Amino acid sequence: MSWLHRYDEIDRPTVRGAIGAIGSRGILPMLGLLTVNLVIGFIITHPGDGWRWEDSVNKALQSGRTPLMDALTRGASAIGSAPGNIGGCILFMAVVSWITRRWWVALLPGLALSLEAIVHAVTSTIVNRDRPAVEHLDAAQPTASFPSGHVGATLAQLLILILLTQHLPQRAKAIIAGASLAFVAFLGFSRLYLGMHHGSDVTVGIVNGIVCAALAWNYLPRRPAARRAL
Repeated sequence: MSWLHRYDEIDRPTVRGAIGAIGSRGILPMLGLLTVNLVIGFIITHPGDGWRWEDSVNKALQSGRTPLMDALTRGASAIGSAPGNIGGCILFMAVVSWITRRWWVALLPGLALSLEAIVHAVTSTIVNRDRPAVEHLDAAQPTASFPSGHVGATLAQLLILILLTQHLPQRAKAIIAGASLAFVAFLGFSRLYLGMHHGSDVTVGIVNGIVCAALAWNYLPRRPAARRAL
């Protein structure tokens, strides 16, 4: 379980040390994730001709739309939007800073979100995949369909929340993890239901969220094993 509790085994870094660690242990490996996103995106939009067969899922969901589900999915999408994630991240970082008094731990949500946002923005701009050929119920987005930034950004932050609450009692941990993952699942469904993303967009968004959370969580090295034993 040392991986989960690794921030009990990390010395206070200097600001310069933290910046260097973000570069070498966060941004550099993130470039690998970005490359994978671009490769998948080009496979979809060029040899795959946009994978228009995926629209059938969105069309099936469109045929079952109801006013109640429209409202619920729009609400989830608003929470998972860029303003929702940025506002939530600022609050998250403030709470972590207040509770832990460790600025290097409070950086975790912001780092996870930033890494995911870079991957999403660059990939979306370069790949420029069309959104599903159905009525779009969400507000117009400045980015393209691939990958899902809503899902990736939200999952990245919620995984950090799950990791930071591993010291809580078992029931509390289970509630936080269950509620977090259930929301991400509903958010992914919402993006399909609203006609804003294809299934592959959401799937890659999930991968991005997981990887960016892992990179953020491991951005600082633990103290040497000999010193941990003291």
